[in-house]
Amino acid sequence: MFICENCGAVFEEPIKGYEEEKDRCPNCGDWGFREAKKCIVCGEPCLEDLCDSCATDFALAVDGFIRMYAEELGLPRSKVADMIEDCL
Repeated sequence: MFICENCGAVFEEPIKGYEEEKDRCPNCGDWGFREAKKCIVCGEPCLEDLCDSCATDFALAVDGFIRMYAEELGLPRSKVADMIEDCL
């Protein structure tokens, strides 16, 4: 399975190029596509470990965690983020 870096289309096989021409996305004709990965959360095809939807959900959860601890500890959010980074 492949995913187009230009339009995001997911497809089984690219359009095969003739002779020296590169293979192309069957949706938009772009040459930029890669083998799709599966989102580690929901299993949807994507280019990275997380699909866009799960990456957004994760970012919101992390932001909420940082905001909660910043309020609880009376620290700036940047300081809490630095503290988390130090732990990693």
